[in-house]
Amino acid sequence: MITWCYYGERCWAYVFGESNRRTFKIMFLIFIFMGSIINLEVVVNISNIMLLTLVIANILDCISF
Repeated sequence: MITWCYYGERCWAYVFGESNRRTFKIMFLIFIFMGSIINLEVVVNISNIMLLTLVIANILDCISF
């Protein structure tokens, strides 16, 4: 959790600027809470969808070179 939070926060700051880091932290805490109260299968599916968006972005970046 700590490494994902740090990695996400650094990426968020890179895309949206250092002044918006608090927004990411609040969203991260909300998602942690939501993940603890909803069904595990739903959490895994949402996690897989988020990782898929990263893969798509990386593939598009590799194609552009």
